[in-house]
Amino acid sequence: YLLPKLLILVLSHLLLSATDISTSVSTSDQLSAILLKADSLRAVGNYKDAMKAFKEALKLAPESIAALRGLGRVSLEKQDWGDVKKWNSKILKIKPNDLEARYYLGMAYRETGKFKALLFRKIDFGKSEKYLDEVIREDSTFKDVFYQRGLLERRRSHWKKAILWGHTQVDLKSELVHAQVGLYKFYRLFLMHKSEREVVNWLHQQDGDRATYFLGEQHRRKQRFFQADSIFELLLHNKLTMSKIPIYLSLVRLYIQQEEEEKANTYFQYALDSIKTNLDAEFLFEDSKYILKDKELDFYKKLTNTGEKKAFFYSFWTSRNPTLAASVNLRALEHFIRLRYAEENYWFDGVRSWVNNPDEVGDLQFPKAYYLSEEFNDKGLIYIRHGEPDDNAKTAGPIESNESWYYYKREDRPKLIFHFLIDRDAAGNNWRLAPYITNLQMLEDRLGWDPTLDRLYFAQTRNQSQLEFYSTVNQLALESRATVIHALSNDYHTWDKKTKFFELPFTITNFRGLDGQTLVEINYAIPLEEIFQKKQATQEIILEHGTAIYDTLWNEQGKFNENFPLNGMDSTHIFKNQYILRNVFYLVPQAYYLSLYAQTKEPHQIGGWSEQIKIPSLDDTVLNLSDLELAYEIVSGAQNAVFEKQNLSVIPNPMKEFVLSEPVYLYYEIYNLSKDEGGETSFEIENKITQLKKKKGGLKKLFGFLGGGKKKILSIKDKRRGNAKTSIEHTSFDVSKLDEGEYQLTVLVNDLNSGVTVEKSVELNLKKD
Repeated sequence: YLLPKLLILVLSHLLLSATDISTSVSTSDQLSAILLKADSLRAVGNYKDAMKAFKEALKLAPESIAALRGLGRVSLEKQDWGDVKKWNSKILKIKPNDLEARYYLGMAYRETGKFKALLFRKIDFGKSEKYLDEVIREDSTFKDVFYQRGLLERRRSHWKKAILWGHTQVDLKSELVHAQVGLYKFYRLFLMHKSEREVVNWLHQQDGDRATYFLGEQHRRKQRFFQADSIFELLLHNKLTMSKIPIYLSLVRLYIQQEEEEKANTYFQYALDSIKTNLDAEFLFEDSKYILKDKELDFYKKLTNTGEKKAFFYSFWTSRNPTLAASVNLRALEHFIRLRYAEENYWFDGVRSWVNNPDEVGDLQFPKAYYLSEEFNDKGLIYIRHGEPDDNAKTAGPIESNESWYYYKREDRPKLIFHFLIDRDAAGNNWRLAPYITNLQMLEDRLGWDPTLDRLYFAQTRNQSQLEFYSTVNQLALESRATVIHALSNDYHTWDKKTKFFELPFTITNFRGLDGQTLVEINYAIPLEEIFQKKQATQEIILEHGTAIYDTLWNEQGKFNENFPLNGMDSTHIFKNQYILRNVFYLVPQAYYLSLYAQTKEPHQIGGWSEQIKIPSLDDTVLNLSDLELAYEIVSGAQNAVFEKQNLSVIPNPMKEFVLSEPVYLYYEIYNLSKDEGGETSFEIENKITQLKKKKGGLKKLFGFLGGGKKKILSIKDKRRGNAKTSIEHTSFDVSKLDEGEYQLTVLVNDLNSGVTVEKSVELNLKKD
């Protein structure tokens, strides 16, 4: 009786143990799967679902360090410092010596402390120091713990201590790019916040290239240009322990301060060309980040290869340049002019919290690039992107500090209005964007700027309903949100108010080149009368002009640039009081960006174009026509070497405008004519000028019934025979019998051997003498 009973008990125990093991294995597999899913969601930035998955893992295993750590990391990436504390504190309860939990707790208490009042801030900063110092004692090589310790001292405004912690970190781990850049920022803050005497004395006592560099920066900021330049040049000629890029960018600022545009541009180009490491690229990023678009920011973050980052900055700055053909990148130079001004007037590296935000209910939304700045207030960020406003308004009195900026509508930019306030709970230069203003005095000072602002003013002064008031406020909030998103997602070049603009007419004519390329001929005309009108003929005017071609990735495909005194210009270029210029490029057929410009500096006058063009293929397999080139004159023989082609002197007419008393000249080329059995070509050409639009006004418009009411057409046909597959054509038209107005000139070629036809057109304008 006892033996069978004992056997049953043993078997039952074994069965239960097997079940427990099976359940344990199943739970472990399930936990691993959930954690893997959660980590994948976190990696792609899906924080909401990642949090759900990690919490699901915690239900299965309440003391899972992996799940708690995952929740802590998600909270860190979201910068939810309260949750960072929560999850990492739980890890320490389970695993008291966990270094990562202490490290993140040190960061979290530092970040929450900076928003708190003095006593509570001191408590949080003390906890941050305790956790970070524990990590340093256990393992000083853990992550970037020395740099994090430096950031704590930065929050305490202990600039010199922050610098020393930063040096300790980069000496230990020079590969940490963010720590290298962060050390640079610690030095910069020291210069911004401490007295001249303390800065200079302390820097003189320090060893190393960085201290020497920032001594140069201090001299530059105080406009001791010779001393600054000497230090920077000395560093560049020495073997450095730091990147050259900050030195080059400081020299850009230095020469901008001295209004030496060419030298500033040279050092900016050196900075671009000298990118050899990720650290080099990051220094350039730091000066460029204020005008990034979110798409550009996302793209840059994905780059790991230094060559790709270098190409990014070439494209970034080239695409913004309004005069690609100029010898300098005007947009880049203006950016550094704005940066320097913002450093002097809109610097703010303090705490920006919800407590001192005038946008109390969060009407405004900001692109990701907005949050990259730790150096400027909102005025600075708008100024760096858009420059000086066209109008501004400030209202004095016992009210909060206020200022509004108004940028007028332009062809390339909508009207922009911004309201800046320093909240009553804010300190220092903490100017923040506000979605609207409701103070009657402020509104009165801005009357006429915008219909909705005016409506809000009258809603209060005329005792209109509360519904009308709140409806207008809501509309203003929506308009401001759209304006701020647009403004902080774009940037615009602004010309000096003294700059005068002139028309720069041009033509692009495509001919067949060699090896499948297209010969692209660009002609443009400088209006001499307009340029000289404010100068005496004896005064020297230097003209700079040029043409540039870039592919759609902003890689330079060709560039021509020169300058010379207009007083001593080559007379072979002058025709009809215009200085006519021609540049030629050989290009593979595809899309390109074309830029051409001309300018004089004294007085500053500029003209130019930048646009996307598509270069056609003129292959040698089918009947084809070049573009039609209008000309002032075509003469046999190379009488004008500047405009010679195919043994003809062809003086181009970029204006596409002719007087009725003079002939209209035309040049073009026919390709791939077919031959008959005897080896001859046979083709017919029809040249036709058709009126598109008469000039308005005059007796013919008033008395159209007397005649001349129909559109005029001039047509000439001609049959040809030859033995060459290419035919060079030029002709002239007597237009004296036509009316003033706009016309289209069309050339139609019919290959009589193959029956194939092809045509091209060009528009022109006819006027009286």
